[in-house]
Amino acid sequence: MNKDSFIDFICCNVKERLGETYSVKKQSVRKNNNVMRHGIMISDRDKNIAPTIYLDQFYDTYKKNQDMEGIVEDILAAFWRGNPSKSIDMDFFTDFSIVKEKLCYRLINAKKNQELLNEIPYLPFLDLAICFFYPFEHREIGEGSILVRNSHLEHWGVKIKDLWETAEKNTKLLYPAECCPMEDMLFELVGHGAQRETERHWKELPDFENYPPEVPMTVLTNSKRIFGSSVILYKGYLERIADRLGQSFFILPSSIHEWIIYMRQEEEENAENIRQIIREVNSTQLDPQEVLSDNLYYYDRSEQTIKLY
Repeated sequence: MNKDSFIDFICCNVKERLGETYSVKKQSVRKNNNVMRHGIMISDRDKNIAPTIYLDQFYDTYKKNQDMEGIVEDILAAFWRGNPSKSIDMDFFTDFSIVKEKLCYRLINAKKNQELLNEIPYLPFLDLAICFFYPFEHREIGEGSILVRNSHLEHWGVKIKDLWETAEKNTKLLYPAECCPMEDMLFELVGHGAQRETERHWKELPDFENYPPEVPMTVLTNSKRIFGSSVILYKGYLERIADRLGQSFFILPSSIHEWIIYMRQEEEENAENIRQIIREVNSTQLDPQEVLSDNLYYYDRSEQTIKLY
């Protein structure tokens, strides 16, 4: 069974299980980096929120064991977990005076999101784009974000300059910058995080004198570890890091959620090797939605600027 047939089958079976109160429709959604996700949207006629259950991973599960009954049960369980008990008031999003209290920005790849950039307000930044979002939280459906689109801008009657000025203040307050040695992150990834937890201290600025020379890297992100690549836009942040380090440095795009600062200046001659590592990690280790860039960046301390290297 191919994916289209699988989705049709799931759509019919879920609708049959839920009954006439619910509408079940196929849904394709364009995600970051032009990645398409396929699923079903389930609507309750008594509510204004219709959860979308993405089926791509469920299809991978089906290809392994073909247990359709179990997959349908898992999809229904996911729906009930994410289905709020009543409608959610979203009228606040029509009022910019309310939205601006939490409006933030994040970074995405410009080339990989050309179609999306036609639909949203953004500011260019090197090979990236600064776009704007509203962090949304609800006790039943959890945390998420609402991407600001051109239609919102028109309704609010504001300009992109207003978005930037507002988001520049909010983002660093709601998502303060944090960093830790790469060594600590590696310990966490290989399963030793619990043992190292008392030793690891996430801080606003790195203590370079305590970094091991064999791993001359630090991870930059934010306190929530989501959309953390935006921290390099925080006014004066990289300048303060360079002052502590006493030199310029490379910046490697780890994902849309974090950067890696590389502190060895003698590696300038091996920049192409570093770029190759970035490309390889992006293509083999990351979800395509998580990729920020294949390029290498450089913070020039004397000029106080970030540039493509």
